[in-house]
Amino acid sequence: MNFNQQDVVHSNLTLPYYVQEFIETKHFQRLKNIKQLGVTNVIFKTATSGRAQHCIGTAYLCKCLLDTLEKNSKFKIDELHKKCVVLAGLLHDIGHGPFSHLWEGVVREGKYKTWTHEQQSIEMINHMVTSYNIKLDNSPENHEYALKLIFSLIAGDAKSWTQLLKPQEIFLTEIVSNKFCNVDVDKCDYLLRDTHYVRSMVEVKPFIEFLTRAKIVYDDDGTSHIGYHENDFHLIENMFFNRAYFHNNIYQHYKVVGVEKMVRDILVKCDAGGFMLSDHRLSEVQSDPSKYLSLDDSVLEQIKDSNLDNQLMNDGKKIYENLTKGKLYTMVWENLDEDKTIFKALIDKFGTIFCEVRKLIPSAEVPLNIPLYNDQGTRTSKKSNLKLSFKSTLIYCVDADDVTVNNVKNFLNSLNNNM
Repeated sequence: MNFNQQDVVHSNLTLPYYVQEFIETKHFQRLKNIKQLGVTNVIFKTATSGRAQHCIGTAYLCKCLLDTLEKNSKFKIDELHKKCVVLAGLLHDIGHGPFSHLWEGVVREGKYKTWTHEQQSIEMINHMVTSYNIKLDNSPENHEYALKLIFSLIAGDAKSWTQLLKPQEIFLTEIVSNKFCNVDVDKCDYLLRDTHYVRSMVEVKPFIEFLTRAKIVYDDDGTSHIGYHENDFHLIENMFFNRAYFHNNIYQHYKVVGVEKMVRDILVKCDAGGFMLSDHRLSEVQSDPSKYLSLDDSVLEQIKDSNLDNQLMNDGKKIYENLTKGKLYTMVWENLDEDKTIFKALIDKFGTIFCEVRKLIPSAEVPLNIPLYNDQGTRTSKKSNLKLSFKSTLIYCVDADDVTVNNVKNFLNSLNNNM
């Protein structure tokens, strides 16, 4: 018996029966109310895909790649290992908070400075398995082993891998979240999915076919990796190019970055203003998995409807009102270095109506250590010519009318002409 579901990317996907037990939990269903691309849909209206579908799609690609590796390598993968990889794909994002990656910045404004959604995913899986009395195997020993392996696959914990897997099984760690060479099915699914939802705004290059020729290859010491045919190198290049392209044109489009800053300001101000969710501060609710279950993208509506009345709450609500009316933060400058001169000049001239946001576009260059093989099965290597990668600082005017914004732009033009 299998789990079947229609999907906008993978059409009619099929997964092993055991995924349904996890999908039907409150922990997983919560992901339906968290947008994959955070607040991107404020600017790109069709960017409305949810985390739940991405997780199911990732699990499906895990299964497909496992089947491909068995076929192409003539290697029988242990059934419990396959189950762990598929479930790691299904549950890898179950710890995400509202608006996906944006939430990490909110939590880190509080006392949890190093919090990650991967860390929270492990907490939520533990809570889920306990709450629903889910058994990953009839053997208690195998159940505990499987949990540890799933956690290590999600967290990318190399120290755990060496304790849980033999050298010839290490390739399993390169399927969901590949810390070795950064090629994984998580990336494949979200790029395919995001392409579908913002199709009219982007031009992406085909890439997914490289997975069909993947096979297990080995280092001299017997450590296994997922190898890709050298003739597919251009497809892997396309994947990294697409990721950089999406960051530059969609994920970190200057208007999207401005909206993210607005939402982050709302959440941080209201957190400081005493807004509570299930008796916890917003920035601390992740410390209790049972309360975290009620945290999703609806948090902004809950803030709007709150009766709390203080300056910080009112400031947060005002930003939310501006957001709903389309009165967004206005980008007035972009620095390609970390020079604070412009920002200081703006503050001195117009006062504290500005904020800075860092922007980092990941490299489009393919990592040099990607395992490649040729028709004879010999390991080969290639070097990418793509170099797109840069960082900048965006300066936004956060609270000003059109006249002030125009004055700011004229002032910046005069500064630029005198540089």
